[in-house]
Amino acid sequence: MLNKARKKLQSCRCAVQHAQRRSFFVVTIILAIYLGGCTVPTLSANHTDDVTAQADTGVSAAQVRAWQRRFQRGLGAYRRGNFEAAMNIWRPLAEAGHVYSQLNVGYLYHQGQGVPQDADTAVAWYQRAAAQGSKKATFNLALMYRFGEGVPTNSERAAQLYTEAATSGLRPAQTNLGHLYRDGEGVEPSEEQAARWYSLAAEQGDPEAQTNLAYALEQGVGVTQNLQAAARWYARAAIQGDSLAQFNLGAMFARGAGVEKNKKTAYAWFTLCANQQGPDAERYQALLAQDMTPAEVEAAEELASRISVEMQRQKAGKTTKP
Repeated sequence: MLNKARKKLQSCRCAVQHAQRRSFFVVTIILAIYLGGCTVPTLSANHTDDVTAQADTGVSAAQVRAWQRRFQRGLGAYRRGNFEAAMNIWRPLAEAGHVYSQLNVGYLYHQGQGVPQDADTAVAWYQRAAAQGSKKATFNLALMYRFGEGVPTNSERAAQLYTEAATSGLRPAQTNLGHLYRDGEGVEPSEEQAARWYSLAAEQGDPEAQTNLAYALEQGVGVTQNLQAAARWYARAAIQGDSLAQFNLGAMFARGAGVEKNKKTAYAWFTLCANQQGPDAERYQALLAQDMTPAEVEAAEELASRISVEMQRQKAGKTTKP
């Protein structure tokens, strides 16, 4: 006999069906929707758009290059943890009109790094950078309006700013805009629009968006149901370390939904999720083990170790961010 249990989790709603019998194991769809989204402001760690942005305001290329050299010195100080030195380098550049220094000065005030935390001053610097076309500053302003930091809470204004940043291609803005459409926060709720913005962010490699897009495809929410595509997106997020994607991918392998049923692979993904204290992963790992031989469990654990090594390799290959 199957016992059905439903349990609400802090980070996701899920419905899981499991068997008490040793010879039978079923996991239903896991509802892996993030509740909050990205709430971390962004800091500029590059200079890729500055020449174009500053040239549009009449600043010479020579001046931009000089700013770039000083900006990089500030970035070096920041990465060493010397926030006060970074502020001393970036503040004059920001006052002179250097857009990325304006963004970073706002960030330091926002975080209270090298200066007393001051949300009002952070907003002022973000506004100056956004006025010069900084999509990261626009995103940070959206966060401020969404959570009422330095400005009154205004979900509609946050949605407008997220849209501006998301339309320019900023990945976290696309993910957060997907959340707003999903929840009807500051916009009319739209499962189709949510899936659209998740898809754009997912294509850029955002694991949170990939997990939410995978769920939409798994359930047919805002898109045509496609279990094979759902499994692929869960896999892309899971290899980046997203614990909910790891859990859901394990569930799909346990059920044979969108992928060939494979207890060893399911066990491996539940193991990786459990290593991150993922919701209920240890319990379903144990349920799978009841229907596996010791040799199969050992092979599954070896697979989990190999996947973990690959995850670390991929993580190490990414550009370090401040």
